[in-house]
Amino acid sequence: MNYMEALQKAKSAGMTNRLSSNRMDLKEGDEIVGKYLGRTLIKSTNKGYPDSYRYAFDLDEGPADIFFSNSFDKTVGADMKEDCIYFVRYDEKVALADNKTFKKYTVEEIIFAETVSEKESNA
Repeated sequence: MNYMEALQKAKSAGMTNRLSSNRMDLKEGDEIVGKYLGRTLIKSTNKGYPDSYRYAFDLDEGPADIFFSNSFDKTVGADMKEDCIYFVRYDEKVALADNKTFKKYTVEEIIFAETVSEKESNA
């Protein structure tokens, strides 16, 4: 069996694990759910443009890298905890003054039932 045949056989048996990540560009209404792995600072090479963060997630579809927005980086992104499960939806792009825009997201941290039960029993 050659390498390509081994790959095809492994894929058909569900025995592969993708290590490389997909870069996802979320559009309005797009949603993701997965484990947050962390963020990496990407330095801007364009003068006048701010640095931004690349967020790494482990999704059902495999690893994904996502760039959100500068406002997301400063607010929600700064508070996200690694290894927690998050739901993120890109709600809309809101028009502001001076031809500027603001991307609005819904972000929820998923708390598993076991964790909720433990909190209720300790109350």
